[in-house]
Amino acid sequence: MTEVGIDISGQRSKSLGVLPNLPFDYVVTLSERSAAHIRQLDLPWRVVDRPCESPVPRMIGTAPPLANYRRVRDTIHSALSPDKALTAS
Repeated sequence: MTEVGIDISGQRSKSLGVLPNLPFDYVVTLSERSAAHIRQLDLPWRVVDRPCESPVPRMIGTAPPLANYRRVRDTIHSALSPDKALTAS
């Protein structure tokens, strides 16, 4: 992410459980599984589903090439760019 000017060195993944009572306009999900989970919670947020491939290979013990992460990062950026309207599904 540094190569596109974003410092995420102090960031970590978070579950919804650590974000209690925060209002959201949208929740953007990156997999059909996460979209289904969010919808089951019956929360008032608009869910935008933008599935993309995982950069991590399904084989245990192999490290994914950095190119995989770059491709997924760029796919997400394209899907969520300001010129594209977020539409809830």
